Amino acid sequence: MKKILYAILGLVITNIVLAQPKTLYFDPNYATGAPVSKIFEEVTYIPLETTKESLFGYIGQLVVTEDYFIVLDFDTNTIYFFNKSGKFIKKFDNKKYALKSIQYMADKNALYISGMNKNFNPTSKELQAIMENPMDRKLNKFAQVWHFPLKDIQNAKTEDVKNFDIVLTNPVPFNNNSWVFSNIYANKNAADSIDYEIKISNGKNVEKMFLPYNRHKAGLFTSRPGSAIFSQTGYNDTLLFARPYDYHVYQLTPDSIRVLYKIILPYENSLPQSFYSLTFNNRGEYDDYRQKYAAYVWGLQGLITYKSLLFFNLDFFRNPRDRRFVFDNTTSQFYNLGKITGDSTNAFLPVMGNNFQYNDNNYLYTSVASSHMFNNKENTAKRNPVYNDVMKNYFDKSNNSSNPVIIQLKPKASIKP
Repeated sequence: MKKILYAILGLVITNIVLAQPKTLYFDPNYATGAPVSKIFEEVTYIPLETTKESLFGYIGQLVVTEDYFIVLDFDTNTIYFFNKSGKFIKKFDNKKYALKSIQYMADKNALYISGMNKNFNPTSKELQAIMENPMDRKLNKFAQVWHFPLKDIQNAKTEDVKNFDIVLTNPVPFNNNSWVFSNIYANKNAADSIDYEIKISNGKNVEKMFLPYNRHKAGLFTSRPGSAIFSQTGYNDTLLFARPYDYHVYQLTPDSIRVLYKIILPYENSLPQSFYSLTFNNRGEYDDYRQKYAAYVWGLQGLITYKSLLFFNLDFFRNPRDRRFVFDNTTSQFYNLGKITGDSTNAFLPVMGNNFQYNDNNYLYTSVASSHMFNNKENTAKRNPVYNDVMKNYFDKSNNSSNPVIIQLKPKASIKP
């Protein structure tokens, strides 16, 4: 009876808009480079203040609000708060929990912080239970979520979020009081054969489900569970996402899924049809397959749409600089972001780090280590770069070990050939 009910629900709540996606024929070897001023109309550098209290190494996760840059550093297990000029304000840590993620809830002007309990390591049996039912409250001893208000961060205190059952699924804020998560897990012995790749929850109960799949036959996810990868759009009721082993760009709204793009890759980079019928008995078999077929693209990541532009990453074994691309709908041209070079408009400084780390629909944000900034300054000295006052002060008073520099980028509406 349960299987029949799920099937009926699937017809009602898995509404996929059947608009024709735009097909992109893309060979990553032919994506070109360009000077930074051709792609971005604004490039702003914000050094993060370095003090004994604020020193950290790498921006593991970045949240940008109207007032703050908020950085999660996994090495120090600390969240650092800086104002929009980069001045250090305060920090937050937790001795009992390993901080796992930070999420910004704009409607509440609050940060949601999740952490894993250092005193509890789930057994293999408990891990399987998490995969089977990630909303089981018995498993919440492993993790915790805190609500951190941002109105007055100097006096703010964290509050435990009770019964947030989806904490272990890496949920993403969505449509005010909702969260979206994805957990694709095959189990031929599961009582219910039908499950859904994407679920929307209020934190306690699943409210909507999208994209049904047969857990008994999803062989690719037997030894290695998968998930959709979500990307913020700057709108709280819209997300972009990519599915594992799939070359489509999807858009999720509260009531529907729309396929925006279909990317056609060269034969040597495309997963063969035979791959989708494989079953890997353990993680080792899966890893061996990936190493054997290193040219295959395993999916899309880092999805951003900005006016006429589509930014995306390819998941395959190449230098990170050669995995990031942008497509311009107005000219049908692809650019390799790893080949975007500085010019006089940005004083020949680095353009971006490995990936974009935040998107607020006005700007894209990335970051660069100070060691890279100083190496770049030395290597471009013969070009006589002209630094603004902020960067003059940074280079005068900082060094290779200083905190990273945030780069705020405003893409052009379209890229002229």
